[in-house]
Amino acid sequence: MSGARQPCSVCGCEHAGDGLELAFEQPHEIAELSLEARARRCLLKSDVSVLDDQRFFVRGVLPLPVAGRAVPYNLGVWAEIDKSALARIDELWDDPRQEREPPFDGTLANRVPLVANSLGLALRVRLSGPSTCPYFEIADERHELFAEQRQGISERRAHDYTRQAPSAPSQK
Repeated sequence: MSGARQPCSVCGCEHAGDGLELAFEQPHEIAELSLEARARRCLLKSDVSVLDDQRFFVRGVLPLPVAGRAVPYNLGVWAEIDKSALARIDELWDDPRQEREPPFDGTLANRVPLVANSLGLALRVRLSGPSTCPYFEIADERHELFAEQRQGISERRAHDYTRQAPSAPSQK
């Protein structure tokens, strides 16, 4: 983490000014594998992972507006996408005009703490530029993450997400 330390308005503890968002190192299915199984069954990169040459994942952020903040709280999560979407994303990865590409369908590939039924939740993957992660938009209007993404969350809720980071399943 980097940035100036500042007192948290929720708990009073000092935290770095950035880098305090819940983020998953890998999709849930890959994180649950033993290290031996991962080495045998997976192609792992920082922004893309492949499981058994049949399941394809891309890392991105699921932004949640926070009341009183100019910058959203970004859940660092993975989306499962199909092979053709991965090929197109790879083709556009360094293209400065990639944000013009229509969104890709995907599903949320992590179990987000504090949220029921997040694993497998339908979403859209939007490319945003060669120097930024793709953005994920929840597609299921009935899910609480859809509401949080559209209506925003409180500072308390952002803090609660951050507190979950050490115990998140893919943080092994």
